[in-house]
Amino acid sequence: MNDNDSSGGLLTVDWELATELERALWERPEKGSTELDMLDPYPFLMGGEPLAHHPAHIKAALDRSLPLFRQFVSERTLDTAVLVGNGPSLLKTDLSALEGQDVYITNYAVKNADLATHAKAVAVSNYLVAEQDPAAFRDLNVWKVFPVWLSHILPPDPKTIYLNAQGGELRFSTDVTSHVFWHSTVSFFWLQILYSAGYRKVCMIGFDNTYQQPKDLREGDIVEQTADDANHFDASYFKGKKWQAADTGKMAETYDISRKIYEADGREIVNCTVGGALEVFRRGDLAEELSPAVPLPKPERLRTKERTAIVVRFDASELEELEDIWTKLDQWRVSDVAIIPVCADACPLTILPDVVEHAGSDAELTDLLQHQPLNHLYFADVSTLRKTLETYRTTGARLYAQIEQMPARKAASTHLIEAFTFAP
Repeated sequence: MNDNDSSGGLLTVDWELATELERALWERPEKGSTELDMLDPYPFLMGGEPLAHHPAHIKAALDRSLPLFRQFVSERTLDTAVLVGNGPSLLKTDLSALEGQDVYITNYAVKNADLATHAKAVAVSNYLVAEQDPAAFRDLNVWKVFPVWLSHILPPDPKTIYLNAQGGELRFSTDVTSHVFWHSTVSFFWLQILYSAGYRKVCMIGFDNTYQQPKDLREGDIVEQTADDANHFDASYFKGKKWQAADTGKMAETYDISRKIYEADGREIVNCTVGGALEVFRRGDLAEELSPAVPLPKPERLRTKERTAIVVRFDASELEELEDIWTKLDQWRVSDVAIIPVCADACPLTILPDVVEHAGSDAELTDLLQHQPLNHLYFADVSTLRKTLETYRTTGARLYAQIEQMPARKAASTHLIEAFTFAP
């Protein structure tokens, strides 16, 4: 095993070790991203060279993505999602119906102005798509969802979510923050994500489910596209690029398992493609299927019998530590505390949850938070917060009780000071 990247991203491994690592992942998907054995490298068997990510790199990427996925889910506006495939039938589809909808796209659809304008997020699960044009996915003001093993090609930003994507046996994950499966089509990747996000219905457009390719090819064989691309809505989609031969039968299997999982939970996937050969789902007209979409209320904070807010003053140098604290809070499923970060410097606060941008006095902040369903409010610095959470984790006691046992200090707002009790 050798270092392949001085930045700590990749290792060069032999094929035997790489396949063993990959098989171990596939055989234990139930362990999930937060329980992976981070002593082992994370395999990347793509492109003919056996590589693996440093375990610390993978853990950091997955930990960072947990609160981002929650933020992604909170930004849903409807109970119905539109999932866009990239087949030629899109040219016959009235894309004006996408206005105001929760629209999700894939791969090079980001290059289409109409689709990119409507999209809330884009997903990629194929290394060739990522490797041949990574610039297409940079500087986008939409959510981006990628397998964590593409993180060295598609680098992180405040709207990039990495998932623990695995192959192996065809399975459907109902909790993609733990693990997700990638098989045959990026659409299967998306259907698991949209299920985890809580959508009641998914309307699919542009899913022709037919490919013009040599008949002797097997799924995954590399095709060099020199002529116009007849398999996508844009003739230049893969022109001059390589792509992997498709197997529409295996695609249909992923759609069938998706349909069964959705229907078992009282949800539905509807094929609103104009024409095409996908018959796994009920067919419907896009405009008619979208008309009963229900607007979702803005998410409210959960309220327990006792709910404490800790306002954390920090500067730019402490951002990484604060992110680590929030990740642990999320992993522990703490429900009786809200962390409210307040940064005096120019920090990328959008990557943190429950953010209150405030530069005034403590009294003004207290007044600002009166409308929040919180029982107690404390001020702390990052160091005090970490110590408090470590005590909470060790003792298992409710966090508000641990805080109230600490002595109140009024010397500075950067230390823990006395509580403000809000009216219920």
